[in-house]
Parts: sequence; structure tokens; C-alpha cells
Amino acid sequence: MTGENVQHTNQRSKKRTASRTDEYDPFVRGRYPVGVRTIQALDKIRDRLFPCEIWYPAAAQHAGHDIASGTQDFFTVPPGDTPRSQMAVRNAAARPGTYVVALAPGGSSQPRPGILKAKLAFAWGRDVPTLFLVAENDISLPLAGMYEIFERTPATKQMVILRRADHMHFMDNVEEMHEMVRKMAFTGELAWLPREMRPIAELCSGEQAHVFVRGLTLCHLDAILRQQEEAQRFLAGDIEDALAARGVEVLVKFVK
Repeated sequence: MTGENVQHTNQRSKKRTASRTDEYDPFVRGRYPVGVRTIQALDKIRDRLFPCEIWYPAAAQHAGHDIASGTQDFFTVPPGDTPRSQMAVRNAAARPGTYVVALAPGGSSQPRPGILKAKLAFAWGRDVPTLFLVAENDISLPLAGMYEIFERTPATKQMVILRRADHMHFMDNVEEMHEMVRKMAFTGELAWLPREMRPIAELCSGEQAHVFVRGLTLCHLDAILRQQEEAQRFLAGDIEDALAARGVEVLVKFVK
């Protein structure tokens, strides 16, 4: 990745006239309960089905059910089939309205052994403002690959890097999932993966990661889809300082 048009936030904060507003706070919990459902999507090229988890605003009758242990969703993850929970109601009725689907592309055109090789074509035909949320110590999808995608993205773009974070920091139950994968006995092409993962004690917490992902994702959607000026000012301001105030350490890259 070239460094001609990429800078850190602390290099540009003095140049920006717009600053973070105290009225807008994307880090607080939203007004609506959360529903979740799983669908099977068909990959026609590889002729296979793969599960897709969809979260959405749930109808009013589910208020509070997504945060109550007796009504929120429970599931198991192999190989131990230990029960997990998430703050959502399984197959809840949806709140009426039209909503945006948020996708999470990632990878590299030169992936490590055992990682699916995929290269985005970016055949958008228009400017699609893009926010990249990436992990500094992602073993599966290294930072170099994220820089490559960022450089090739033909759109208005911004990247925020979560310091001391790995691949599992974008999932629920971060600490448990990270250590479970790190202690697994992978063979073949993936044998290298657990050996290179740092212990979770050396990385940021799951709560810090959730603040990072939830807040910035919401802010990006507010800024681009709702054209909310407060959200736009937030993203144009000192994001590093805003997250540091919440105990989250990040680096920000942007294009002039």
C-alpha cells in the first residue's frame, strides 16, 4: 500500500474544522429490540449452501427480551457444543420497515495457507462510501491484506484499526472463542494458525471490541444512509480520541 494519500488521524485532526459533537453518541444502545434468524444462501459457483445470520430491529412486543437471559437466543458451537447466548431474540417478528444489509468483506488476493482466496472486483459503477473496521493482529486476515483492499477500493473510504485485536474480536464471546481456537489442534494447511495467535491476555477485551464495532458501524450507516450531519461530523472528527475516552485504542486512516 502506498503512503502518498494515507495519514493517521493525529496528523489531520488540526486540519479539520468539524469536531465531534456531544449530542450524537453512536455507542449507546439503540431504541429497538434485536431479532435474529438464520438462512441458507446458495453459492452457485461452488454449488454449496452456507449459513447466513441476519440481525434486524424486532417488533415492539419483544422489548427487553433480547437482553433477558430467559428469552434471548441460545446456541451451541462445535466441537464442545458449549451453550452460548447472544443479545437477540431468535426468529422474532420484525419491526415494520425497510432496512439495510451490512456485509463484512475481507481477505487478500494472496491469502495464507488454508484461507479462502477471494478478490473483490469493485464493479460498483458509482461511489459507495466504505468504512473498513479491521484488527491490528488478525492472524487469518493480516493487516497487509486489509491495506491492499483499502488501496484498491474506488470509493470514498476510511479505515479504523482496532489495536491489539485478532480475528475473533469481531464475534460474540470473544475471550472464549479466541482461546478455544488458539488451543485447537489444526492439521494440514491450517496448522500454523494457533501457533501464531497471541494469548487473549495480551489483546484487548471483548467488550472493547464490541464498543468499536457497534458504535462505528452505526455511525457510518447514520452518516451515509440517513445523511445525519452529527454522524458525519463524528467520522470527520477525532475518532481516536472519542474511542480512547471509552477505553478503546484505535488507529484511523483516511484518504485526502
